[in-house]
Amino acid sequence: MASLANHVLGMHLKRIISEVKERKNSRTRTPKNGIADILPVVGGDKQWFNAWSYIIHQVNQGKCAVCEDWKTASKFKRWFDANRCPEGVVTPLFNPVLNPVHFSPETTCIAPRAVASLVARTGQRGRVGLRGVNYRQRANGWAYQALIWDPIKRRPVPTLTDTELGAHLMWGKSHVARIRIAIKDDVVNKNTKALIENFCVAVEEYIAAGKHIDIFGVNK
Repeated sequence: MASLANHVLGMHLKRIISEVKERKNSRTRTPKNGIADILPVVGGDKQWFNAWSYIIHQVNQGKCAVCEDWKTASKFKRWFDANRCPEGVVTPLFNPVLNPVHFSPETTCIAPRAVASLVARTGQRGRVGLRGVNYRQRANGWAYQALIWDPIKRRPVPTLTDTELGAHLMWGKSHVARIRIAIKDDVVNKNTKALIENFCVAVEEYIAAGKHIDIFGVNK
C-alpha cells in the first residue's frame, strides 16, 4: 500500500512540476510591448499564442507593424478563433498604404500553407530581376522566361518572351489564377476569401497598368 501511495504522490508531484514549468515558459515567451492579458491553458491550444508572440516579436525587431487591438493577446485570440482553418498560417497581405508589413484584421488572413506560400511576400531576398522571370541566352541575345503555372500538369511551364517586364506580367497573370484555384480547393471562411480576392485584384491592377507588380516587395 505504501508503494502505491508513493507512486500516486510521485505522479501528482510530476504533474504539479510540469504545470509550473508550463506557466513559467509561457511567461518567458511573452514578448515585450505586448499585453498578455491571457495565456494558453496548460495542455490546451497554443497556436494562437505562438502566432501572436511571433507578430509582437517582429514588431519589436522593427520588421513589421501591428494594429493597436492586436497588441492585446485576448483581442488577437478572438480574431484568430473566428478565422482559423485546418493547418492555417497567419499571413499578412499587401497593402500599398501600410508599410512595412502590417498585421491587422484588414490586412491579414489565416490561410492553408499552400495558399499562404502564394500570397506571402517571399522569394525576393537575394533575387536579381523581377519575380517569376528567368533568363535564357539565345543566338541573338537574351530571352526572358516566364514561369507559367499549368493547372493540369500542376507545375510551372517556361514561356519565352522578349522583355523582362512582359515575362513578369505573364507570370503575374498566371500567379493570380493559381491562387484562385488553390483557394477553391481549401476550406476558408468568407472573410479570408474576400481578403485574398482583394489581393488578387490588386495584382491585376498592376498588370492592367503594365507596371512592375511590387505586391511582394520591391527588389533591392
